[in-house]
Amino acid sequence: MSLRFIYGRAGSGKTTYCLKDIKRKIDNNESGQLIMLVPEQFSFQAGKNMLEYLGEKGMAKVKVLSFKRMAYMVFSETGGLYRRYMSSSGKVMLIYSVLQGIKKDLKYYSIPANKQGFSSNISDIITEFKRYNVSPEILQMAMGKVEDEGLKDKLFDIDLIYRNFENEIKDKYIDSNDDLTILSEKLDECHIFDGAEIWIDEFSSFTPQEYLVLEKLLKKSKRINITLCSNGSSGFSDVERTDVFATVIDTENKFINICRDNNVPIDKGVYLKCEPCVRFADSVELNHLEKNYFAYPYSVYKKETTDISIFKASNRFSEITHVARSIVSLVREKGLRFKDIAVLTRDIDGYEKIIGALFKEHNIPYFIDKKRDISSNPLIVMVLSSLEILSKGWSYESVFRYLKTGLTGISSEDIDFIENYVLAAGIKGKRWTEDKKWTYIPRSDYSGRKITEDEKRMIDRVNSIRNSITEPLLSFEKELRVKNTAYNYCMAIYNFLYALNIPERIGKNVDELKEKGDLLTAEEYERVFNMLMDVLDQSVEILKGNEITLDNFTKILSVGLMEEEIGVIPPSLDQVIVGSVDRIRNHGARAVFIVGVNDGVFPLTISDGGILSDEDRESLKDIGVELASDSKSKVFEEGFIIYRTLSTSSKYLNLSYPIADHEGKALRPSIIIGRIKKIFPKIKEESNIVEEKSDRQELQKITSPDAAFKELIVNMRRFADGENINPIWIDVYKWYKLEDHWSEKCSRALSALSYTNQVKTIKTDKAKELYEDNKSIKTSVSKLEKYASCPFAFFLEYGLRARERKLYELTFPDIGSLIHAVLDKLLYTIEKEKIQWKDIDEGWCKKKTSLIEDGLLLKNPSVLKGSKRYDYVVK
Repeated sequence: MSLRFIYGRAGSGKTTYCLKDIKRKIDNNESGQLIMLVPEQFSFQAGKNMLEYLGEKGMAKVKVLSFKRMAYMVFSETGGLYRRYMSSSGKVMLIYSVLQGIKKDLKYYSIPANKQGFSSNISDIITEFKRYNVSPEILQMAMGKVEDEGLKDKLFDIDLIYRNFENEIKDKYIDSNDDLTILSEKLDECHIFDGAEIWIDEFSSFTPQEYLVLEKLLKKSKRINITLCSNGSSGFSDVERTDVFATVIDTENKFINICRDNNVPIDKGVYLKCEPCVRFADSVELNHLEKNYFAYPYSVYKKETTDISIFKASNRFSEITHVARSIVSLVREKGLRFKDIAVLTRDIDGYEKIIGALFKEHNIPYFIDKKRDISSNPLIVMVLSSLEILSKGWSYESVFRYLKTGLTGISSEDIDFIENYVLAAGIKGKRWTEDKKWTYIPRSDYSGRKITEDEKRMIDRVNSIRNSITEPLLSFEKELRVKNTAYNYCMAIYNFLYALNIPERIGKNVDELKEKGDLLTAEEYERVFNMLMDVLDQSVEILKGNEITLDNFTKILSVGLMEEEIGVIPPSLDQVIVGSVDRIRNHGARAVFIVGVNDGVFPLTISDGGILSDEDRESLKDIGVELASDSKSKVFEEGFIIYRTLSTSSKYLNLSYPIADHEGKALRPSIIIGRIKKIFPKIKEESNIVEEKSDRQELQKITSPDAAFKELIVNMRRFADGENINPIWIDVYKWYKLEDHWSEKCSRALSALSYTNQVKTIKTDKAKELYEDNKSIKTSVSKLEKYASCPFAFFLEYGLRARERKLYELTFPDIGSLIHAVLDKLLYTIEKEKIQWKDIDEGWCKKKTSLIEDGLLLKNPSVLKGSKRYDYVVK
């Protein structure tokens, strides 16, 4: 047993050295298991690299493992899988349930305990405690030592929740965060790693749980090789926190301590030199950047750059447009494959949708390396909305959120139709389920006319759609009310989904998505149904046979579903990898685009958030309770992320930043931009704020038919306005005209160039068709005033008869229509009864208008009788 460090800066060939070492041992037929241990998110890429380097036969003799996969292997041999695993969603649901039972006993968190997001925060802190081997007993000890009363109350509450959580899962479930603790215990019984040689790559630090596992492996294995991204051995000396390699040096020192405590020899280290680095053999500029970015003093690169460039964009959209065009150019002109290119950012959430839209437009295959939450998936929305409908009394929002999932079997046209009616008629709550038929006809007049045939058909259609909505939901409600237990609720949900043929509908959606080439979304839809079933199973196990209200069950289920995420692997090999700088690992990228290099984004502004503040963590550290890094430490660790990101590419590196956000607010460039400009004073800088029109720039815009067509329209507009355009666009226009698929679309789009927004006199027959009513054109003072103020508004309202969606609310036109109708009826009464004006007094007027008003409202139900408030307004 021994330990060997493999030192080298980024790009020095540490991974390649490990692969060569493994290949050499395979070729020499050396005994013992050969194992490569890598981070979970890098396991797919590591396996791919291993296969490419060793081939199929060599791959059969080596195992690529993550800690998670290692635990599964050991448990399979020694046992440990007899208890069910509790997923992250099950954990959060259980914590939420625990909180509801003990929230009265909490001192500090009694109010936040009522919020759904709080259970997720508690789950995170318990996960952190387990990773750092902090048990409830250690928390009890810490409470006795800390002096801050606020921190004492926090620790009391956390300890109470932690203990109750552990009691609930004891002897029933395995929390996935306990895997490594159990693994370290089970390794004593396991023989897989006896005499094995292990290579550990792509790690910069480890948790205490992982150190325990590695300590056991050191004792069992022949040798452990650990790659360290640093300048070389620290000599077990203290290091400044500002050192870019501080995290890695801490890791080295911890391993040295472990070896000393266990009498494990440390073999002579391997030092990989960077003169130049293996990765940067084709780029002097990138090699210079790797050496000098964190060097003080640094060496200035005096030549103009060709491999490193900076792009200043007006906004994120134009920034990603530039990236897309550059990717196409690299593939066409430099012979790169899409798999050789990576797009990295510190704000993956902010760029995800823009990248997706623009890369599709430019026909760039891509994979976004990010876990996807399922909360917005139609199936999850449908289940939660259906429960909300029944627990919250058929609210408008929950009903139409349920309908618009597209899984109910009701057409979108029918949904829009009944939505307009519901809004106009003020339908909500119990009116959805009342026995009587809906008969209300939204009208804005008080003529008292009979119902027309069109109105009858409209009422019949509304009621037919209503029945198709309510029938399955009422059957669902009937099943839910059988018994107030989680088991009954989950069985009702299961039966409800199958009654609506949801699995079949999801299958059709998956087939359609696959035909369109959207494999990632198709995979998500395939997996979500099973994930939902797993969450339902977990909720039954957690809540047992205890009685629980439907409302509380809905909240617990919602908490669990919001916690679920889907992790997917790339559906094909030749794709641009898009990912976050803190998650992505080197995958042989020859060209890297780092987007969003703005102040406060990259490097990230670290906030002091979470259950425990920085001060709390510092206080606990002082009494010997080590937890994850505080904000200050994370700021220093951000430096290593910057170093690793800038060193990812082997040939081309482009950094870009927008100068404004989507609202037009100014954004500043990151300190990274300033630092690189100092090292490379003649760096290649580009911008689209002032557009260039050189042949090269124009050619870069011609990337794909969809993207080039948009640029063609812009240039044709300029040409029509008398501006000079590049002759390239005349050739592009000819191409589109000759292509059958584009010819008609091109002609239709360019016909707009000759359009002039000038008013023309329409023909008499057209005017009659627009404005005639029963062979006559009727007008009024209001209509003439409308025409005088805006002819177009008059055309919309009285020609096209366009109307805003009618809402069931009291407006001034409603009151005005009633007053007009009352006055008309009153004058008709005076004329019919031949009453003289001199005989009319105030009392008579009040009496008559009241009777007329009641009669009109009785014959013409309207919003004015829709509530007590509106009734009072009328009176």
